[in-house]
Amino acid sequence: HFFYGESANAIETQIWVVMIANLLVKLVKAQVNRMWSFSNLVSLLRHSLGYYYDLVPFLENPERVAASSFVGGRSPPGQLQLNLV
Repeated sequence: HFFYGESANAIETQIWVVMIANLLVKLVKAQVNRMWSFSNLVSLLRHSLGYYYDLVPFLENPERVAASSFVGGRSPPGQLQLNLV
């Protein structure tokens, strides 16, 4: 909707960064068997950037991978655990 810089170089750089990011997301989407919309996939990737998940298994079943990412499938010691089931 807007550009962060005013110079031609800044605008060109921003366009290249967006095109590369879109290409990378499309490549990831092609490797995953689960059907994701582009916007949901980008949102999930954006929110999971701070975690150490194997990307393809995480995107195929995010609930299972996120739950089992801790040792023994439990929260780290000293962390509050919320059971929603």
